[in-house]
Amino acid sequence: MAVRFDGDLRLLTTAEGGRETPLASGYRSLVRFGADDSERAWGVEITFDAPAALAPGESAEVHLWSWAWDESGTAPQVGTRMFLYEGARIVGTGTVR
Repeated sequence: MAVRFDGDLRLLTTAEGGRETPLASGYRSLVRFGADDSERAWGVEITFDAPAALAPGESAEVHLWSWAWDESGTAPQVGTRMFLYEGARIVGTGTVR
């Protein structure tokens, strides 16, 4: 089952341990929802209307699409914290809109 939702995302700066390069719309990674990194991770594709790319330290409204949402999982509620991962490293944080 696919789940789509919107969020506000801020990429961490490189100094904060984030990415060194911008990400483009269509980027795929893992997201966890909740208070910390003990929550289940979901594979998502992140798209955004503007800017053309999101650089470390920048924020944007984003659209997230999970292509393999487990029916036993609950969809994230508005205001839920989210953490964007690359491997075991958090590279962005935000909230569900």
